[in-house]
Amino acid sequence: MSKNGDHFESSRLAILFGVGTQREIGWLEDDLRDLLQHQLEMPLAKELYLEASQLRALELAGSDSVQQPLRTFGDLLTHDAPPVWLLESVKEFAKTADSRHDHPLPEKIATALYYLTIASALVRLKRQITSISEDGIFEGLTWLIRQTWVGAREKRLATQATEGLIGPKSL
Repeated sequence: MSKNGDHFESSRLAILFGVGTQREIGWLEDDLRDLLQHQLEMPLAKELYLEASQLRALELAGSDSVQQPLRTFGDLLTHDAPPVWLLESVKEFAKTADSRHDHPLPEKIATALYYLTIASALVRLKRQITSISEDGIFEGLTWLIRQTWVGAREKRLATQATEGLIGPKSL
């Protein structure tokens, strides 16, 4: 506070909120749970800045079945046959999402989204969409499974992916 106690110095506020730094705010578990859920409910087209041809492809992919719309990140992760180009786009989005200037995601949320996308490709398409080694993927998915703020549906997907990599194991 200033000497007269009326206001905080701007530099102290900047430090408190992590403005102008790469330091991440210490998020509470409930906050991370809410943030991940919010991100999974976000429209893909809005977040990924898709071009017209990609939007059309997205509409076609989601029209395979009325039961399987493809509008949100969550829709993509639970889709029976997600388009590989879209999984790769989301993976690339997640790699830089914590450093975006327009609306960055907390690092843990970006990391969770990254590994969930890889898990979806492994489980639904039986395909790797990363150059990370299987051990590295397993390590990332294991981290994801152990997070108390990650939902049961996302943990099941990550567990299925780890089992597909190396067979059932104790996590």
